[in-house]
Amino acid sequence: MTTRKTYAAALVGAGLLVAGMLSGCAPAASPSESPTRSAPAPSASTTASPTPSEALGDHEHEPDPAAPDAAVAIAVEAVTAYCRPGVAKAQWMDELSPLLTPAAVTAYDTVDPATVPCTTYTGGAAIASGDGVFTFLVSVPTDAGTYTAYVTRPDHADPWQVDRMAPPE
Repeated sequence: MTTRKTYAAALVGAGLLVAGMLSGCAPAASPSESPTRSAPAPSASTTASPTPSEALGDHEHEPDPAAPDAAVAIAVEAVTAYCRPGVAKAQWMDELSPLLTPAAVTAYDTVDPATVPCTTYTGGAAIASGDGVFTFLVSVPTDAGTYTAYVTRPDHADPWQVDRMAPPE
């Protein structure tokens, strides 16, 4: 249950970040961050409430040193599979789907590959941000500009998958 809450919080936070990036606005605070508020100092008899990240169990997960390389690899693989406007729709989805989350499969099934502007990965993909455990935003350069791939996994044992690929601004 803790992992699902962490995953859900990460998805919401990343969605806000990507939405902010796409609209040109500054990213919103993630669900685990709260605005600074004035609050009365706790008395000696009051126990402190856990922070949102502690309540979600984030303190239980240490960054995975192999995670960034694995996240970049799946992002490059997915963007490369995506950037093929000359491929028939059925083949395009058959080859792209295993790299995507179930929600992304549904979303990308509505795309006509003939409308995709990129045709090739040009090299130099890199981590833009991430939590080091379950989520990363990966910048993936293509011949049509740099896509931002949101890569995620619900647990350490699960494979990395791409939830969305935001086109260049």
